[in-house]
Amino acid sequence: MPRTHKHKLGTPFRRHYDPQNLEKALEAVIDGKMSFGQAALVYKIPKTTIFNKYRGLHSDKLGKPCILNAAEEKNIVHAMMTAASFGYPFVRQDLRQFVQMYLDRKGVVVKCFKNNIPGEDWVKAFLKRNPELARRNSENIKRSRAEVTPELINDYFDHLRVTMDGVPPANVINYDETNITDDPAKQKVYVKRGSKHARRILDNSKSSTSVMFAGSGDGELLPLYVVYKSKHLYPEWLQGGPEGTHFNRSSTGWFDGPIFEDWFFKVALPYFRRKDGKKVIIGDNLQSHLSVSVVTECEQNNIAFVFLPPNSTHVCQPLDVAVFRPVKVAWRIVLTEWKKKYRGVMPKTAFPGLLKTLLQKLEPNLAGDIKAGFTASGIIPLNPEKVLKHVTPSQARDAVDDEAMTESFDLIMQRQTLTPEIPNKKRGKKLEVPAGKSVSLKDILPNHQPTETDDIYHPGPSNQEEMESESSEDDDIDAKSDNQRKIDNKITNKIPVTEICDINISDFVIREFIYNDQTKKEKVKQFVAKVAQINDNNNIVVNCLRNYKESKNKFIFPQVSDVNKVALEQVKYRLDSPTITRGVHPLPNFD
Repeated sequence: MPRTHKHKLGTPFRRHYDPQNLEKALEAVIDGKMSFGQAALVYKIPKTTIFNKYRGLHSDKLGKPCILNAAEEKNIVHAMMTAASFGYPFVRQDLRQFVQMYLDRKGVVVKCFKNNIPGEDWVKAFLKRNPELARRNSENIKRSRAEVTPELINDYFDHLRVTMDGVPPANVINYDETNITDDPAKQKVYVKRGSKHARRILDNSKSSTSVMFAGSGDGELLPLYVVYKSKHLYPEWLQGGPEGTHFNRSSTGWFDGPIFEDWFFKVALPYFRRKDGKKVIIGDNLQSHLSVSVVTECEQNNIAFVFLPPNSTHVCQPLDVAVFRPVKVAWRIVLTEWKKKYRGVMPKTAFPGLLKTLLQKLEPNLAGDIKAGFTASGIIPLNPEKVLKHVTPSQARDAVDDEAMTESFDLIMQRQTLTPEIPNKKRGKKLEVPAGKSVSLKDILPNHQPTETDDIYHPGPSNQEEMESESSEDDDIDAKSDNQRKIDNKITNKIPVTEICDINISDFVIREFIYNDQTKKEKVKQFVAKVAQINDNNNIVVNCLRNYKESKNKFIFPQVSDVNKVALEQVKYRLDSPTITRGVHPLPNFD
């Protein structure tokens, strides 16, 4: 049911009088010119209405009173603003859970709330009653960026104030690189109502090209510097670009140390040499941007090289703050128009021309955007408050008088701030499973054959105590090896293998592997293995085992099978068959 009630046609209105007439009736009663009854007749206002207004009992608010009073709602607004300043703004679900926690701690049960959780209509009415709150799309930032403290920013501006003393805006430049992709991004289109998917045929790829932008404090854009992802450069990739643009390439498509030096000497240094007095260059603190030759040249040309605080480019980098967003928006428009004319992904031959079109589209507002970036980042004019208002405060939150409200706020903030890191981030080995085929345990563990008592594969005990309690020396191969799996030649119960008939499938053998080390000296390693298949041409398929937790006489099959096809000459000895235990399973047939 909607909270904002609308009168239906044919029903009487609540108010049949003009509010100004009510004020005149009150004045007449207060001055003693009329009684309540006379004023009601003259101004056509109910007598009880005039009386209630006179006694202060009349309320301008109609309808049922709010579930939470004004003070409680103001505390909720204060808590939401505090959470947003910490970098953890509430979403609708957070607000509803926060109200539920508060009501539960007060011991209040609201019948119209399900389990004390307010509905969507209450949220809409709450936001309408508190216009100081606004709903906006969030910009997600990493936790490392959120850890930038006011103390770090103040220290940065203390040093910058000394460096910028007496430097005109034209003598200050900020540089930053960005990647320009071949994807025009999503766009709203018109489709049939009820369609679940709105697809648009438009070729795109994941490729991107790095471009170094640099702007001065007075709004001038320096020549661009483009880096392709390629091993070589071709003349067709350099034609038709903006005037003065430089081109380069790298295997990764990003700026490295030598490329950054080339940009500095071809773009930044010529600009500074045209300026008199002290100069300042500001950029992020990447290792590739720190070069002995660059710093030496800066000292010789009276250029101060300034690094931004770590993880703070989203608030301290002028180009990041005010320039790159309009650049990306304009690029999507330019790229979309090009893709409407041509089929396929954007080739590198077309990139310079599109980059020139991009700058032409940005030209009317580009100088103003660059200046706005320096102003918003607090550099020109120097103003730390421009940055501090975007930084998460390090001091504790302001206390709220309501104890239940404070406890609820602490709990909901703990859920967001005390989340643990993801365990076991390793990706592991890629599974070779055809697309569309369901994955089974055999795809992950090829050697596993489930039994009635073993539904889940356990490659081995989870700890040393379990190993000692569930297996013994009789359960494993009666062999000794060092940490490098080299089998001791003094091992007993070894039967030399000279012919193919000396071994059978499922026998445990010692396989010899000969290799050359770094000094090209021939070395020999030995492995315990299990025979999986015997071919007619004296070739044998074996599955090698590994030591269990650096044990010298205990071996298990690895989770990822180590299957090898070897010649008979590499199989030196046959071992007595051990008792099959978990972690040692028969192998499937090999074709």
